[in-house]
Amino acid sequence: MTAQRHELETAQRHELEAQRAEIAHCTGELQRARQEKAAIEASTMWRVLAPVRAAVTSFPALRRAVRGALKLSWWTVTLKLPKKLREREALLADIAERQAKASLPVETAPPEATMIEQPEATIPQVEESVPSPPVSRVRQKQVLGDLLSPPRFAIAVGVVTYGNDETQLSRCLASAKIALERAGGEKRILLVDNGPPSVLCDGVERLETAGNVGFGAAHNRLMKVAFDGGADLYIATNPDGFFHPDCIAALGQMAAACDKKALIEACQFPVQHPKTYDPETLQTAWASGACLTTTREVYQAIGGFDEMFFMYCEDVDLSWRARAHGFPVLINPRALFLHPVTNRPGSSKVWEIMLQSGHTLARKWGNAAFAAWTLEQLVALDRAPPAVDPVAVAPEWQAIPDFTRHFYFSPVRW
Repeated sequence: MTAQRHELETAQRHELEAQRAEIAHCTGELQRARQEKAAIEASTMWRVLAPVRAAVTSFPALRRAVRGALKLSWWTVTLKLPKKLREREALLADIAERQAKASLPVETAPPEATMIEQPEATIPQVEESVPSPPVSRVRQKQVLGDLLSPPRFAIAVGVVTYGNDETQLSRCLASAKIALERAGGEKRILLVDNGPPSVLCDGVERLETAGNVGFGAAHNRLMKVAFDGGADLYIATNPDGFFHPDCIAALGQMAAACDKKALIEACQFPVQHPKTYDPETLQTAWASGACLTTTREVYQAIGGFDEMFFMYCEDVDLSWRARAHGFPVLINPRALFLHPVTNRPGSSKVWEIMLQSGHTLARKWGNAAFAAWTLEQLVALDRAPPAVDPVAVAPEWQAIPDFTRHFYFSPVRW
């Protein structure tokens, strides 16, 4: 009992230290923002333009006109005007297509106009009565693949277990079967046990265990089997999560929209990961391995996970390598994956593994400051750094990572 209490107290202390570091960082950012605001308000130009701001605030029509003129000027100066005009043409064409389809009798509507049903709460739908949705909404739909007919890919779902609860694993595999059926096309479910043998399930192909080789190494085995067998997409899946019935179909549509040249992350719920993503392009700094789609094109270009990472940070490394090779890393807000991890108790062992993986990641990607910080934390735990010697990436790749947010590796939304 004393050992367990000590372990819990240690985990809580580390969590508190991380929270304090984040609060200190946010406080510094807030202070800098306040200083910049004060400097702007003290400037002569700010005082001279006070009457203009008052007029713009008082008259909404004038405010819209000024905003439009500023956008037009900015697009002209930055040479974005031709691109914006093309986007407007695409928007008008999309509206015309919607109106034409709306005017057809139901029985004569073309079959390719049928879209996969999606949960309405995920992304607000554009009402048909709105004459002109924003260009960004159209671009988002293009990235999501909403304007395409549902593709029929060969898809393999891969699951790595380590002593998972049988009921939980059975639900995961059952949800994968349903989601694959909804997606259509060829389908496989592959499984390998890193720990004790898991529950047997019909329709699941089980590889012979190689022991506890780690998350990335086990998924690499499954990934090779999948792509050697003709898969277009491989979806790495945590056994403690569950697919929404339309999750895999939505992942397939997004993969088709980007010509299968991207890493695509499903959206975790009930609580999303706090890292940011662009609401228009849906690009994000890195994709979580909890439910991660790797396409054949990406796999052939960069391979699978780096097996130096036993657990944690292998998905961050894979994402950065994809970006270094020119592949976007995307999140699909319509591809829902239930992953209830918010109430898990802290663990000093998990924290130790995270620090070791973070230390390897920092050395590989050339960040001495984060490597030193993770080493300090390991020394405080009386633990040794990982016994690996990563080869540093090319200097031009070292601008990709963000080590300033600790293990978030990205600006966060909350």
